[in-house]
Amino acid sequence: MRKTKEITIEDGGARMTFRIRQMPATQLESWLMRAIIQAADAAGSGAELAPGAGLEQIFSGENAETNLVKIVGGLDYDKAKPLLDEMLACCYRVDGQAEIKCTPEIMDGMISDVKSLWTLRKEALTLNLGFIKGGTESGLPSPAKINIGKPQPGSED
Repeated sequence: MRKTKEITIEDGGARMTFRIRQMPATQLESWLMRAIIQAADAAGSGAELAPGAGLEQIFSGENAETNLVKIVGGLDYDKAKPLLDEMLACCYRVDGQAEIKCTPEIMDGMISDVKSLWTLRKEALTLNLGFIKGGTESGLPSPAKINIGKPQPGSED
């Protein structure tokens, strides 16, 4: 069963409830592979990574914020936007019994503050990618072990 999470956001003086749903496994795998490929392309943007660095090194530790900013800064926005929109599509505004799917086309009529949009994206990322920091329950290698960048000469990868 896929995970869900409800959050409440204050936006322009209004309290709004959103339900976030985890992507199906095959969709999330596709999303993750596209994101990894784009991050690998952007890794040459100056992120402070050891040869063969894994996702765990990029997203944790003292250089995590700097690495993330440098990698994001190296991304091609036109290629990254579909990933952002796909993550946003995991979010639904809850209004009584109705759920309204969040899409870029309707967000400006729903919220007024960019912080609200970023909060939704962050919460959707956290719900979908929370497994990155550790191993998986299945015993398979963690995505944290996925290497970003080109293999170094003499490495085993």
